Amino acid sequence: MEFPVELSPHILKKADELGVKPEDIVEKWVAAGGKGGQKVNKTASCVMLKHIPSGTMVKCQKHREQSKNRTSGYKLLILKVEEQVLGEKSDRALKVHKLRKQK
Repeated sequence: MEFPVELSPHILKKADELGVKPEDIVEKWVAAGGKGGQKVNKTASCVMLKHIPSGTMVKCQKHREQSKNRTSGYKLLILKVEEQVLGEKSDRALKVHKLRKQK
């Protein structure tokens, strides 16, 4: 299972546990908008990723560079699929619950 971007071992392990495969993900590049000036508006630096089996879609334009947006997008997609599959037992949901409990 080889993703087209370099991901951390932690994220790769999650993808393996959830059954997220690179061939199930569709990539689409679109022009970004907002902050970043003319460079962002002229180039297609925003990535849209869709996980076909779950129907989960992610749009990432955090950075001005395609490569960084692509890496962030894959990471975000895997975490979103985890949240959708595991629900309250996902890492993000557990962190939110812990913060609410502390307050």
